[in-house]
Amino acid sequence: MKPINLLSCNGLRGFCAERPWCTRLLAVVRSLALPDDVHGFGHVVRVACMAYNIAVAEYGDGVDLNLVVAAALLHDVGRAAERPGLHHAVASAEAAKAILPGVGAPVDPEAVARIILEHSFSLGGRPGSPE
Repeated sequence: MKPINLLSCNGLRGFCAERPWCTRLLAVVRSLALPDDVHGFGHVVRVACMAYNIAVAEYGDGVDLNLVVAAALLHDVGRAAERPGLHHAVASAEAAKAILPGVGAPVDPEAVARIILEHSFSLGGRPGSPE
C-alpha cells in the first residue's frame, strides 16, 4: 500500500464537491461547531479528512464513504449540548439522526448514529464495521 498524507483533504474536497448533500452538511456542521480549535470546525474537518483517507486506503470499494464522511463530520456536533449525564457522542448521534434527512444525505441516520457511538473512545465503543 502506498503511504498517504492523512491530513490531505484533496480526496474529501473532491468527494463533497460531487455531492451537494455533503456541502450542505459541511455548512450545518460549521454553524453548530464550537468556536475553538480543539473540538471546533477545524478539528471536525481534520477528522473527516483522515477518516476519508484511511477508508479509501484501507478498504477501497469495501466501505461506504457516504457513511464515513457523514459520521466523521457529525461526530462532535453534540459537544455544545454536553453536560453531566449527557455524553457528547450520545448528543452527536441524536443530532445526526435529526440533521441528515434535512441535508438529503443518502445514508441511514441510524447507521451514522451507531458509527458515532461505536467510535467514542470515552464511551468505550468498539467499531462494528469498517465505517
